[in-house]
Amino acid sequence: MSDEQNNPTVVLGIYQHYKGDYYKLLTISTQESDGSSWCVYESYPVESKVWYRPFTEFFGTVEVEGQSVPRFQFRYGPEFDCK
Repeated sequence: MSDEQNNPTVVLGIYQHYKGDYYKLLTISTQESDGSSWCVYESYPVESKVWYRPFTEFFGTVEVEGQSVPRFQFRYGPEFDCK
């Protein structure tokens, strides 16, 4: 079973990285060779770079000052005008 099937609450939209920058989650893709899931996202609001990261890493946590925090936190959904 793929990662996104294990987490049906994934919403495309704007996410904030724990360091402060914003990114637009474009899609969840599948690695052909092993079936792993990857998040494809771009810098926001200036759409200058497209990034990809393993699904579990994108939706995982990091330790900041001794506390576990989400690597990316959802901010705005698809109804938000991203243009």
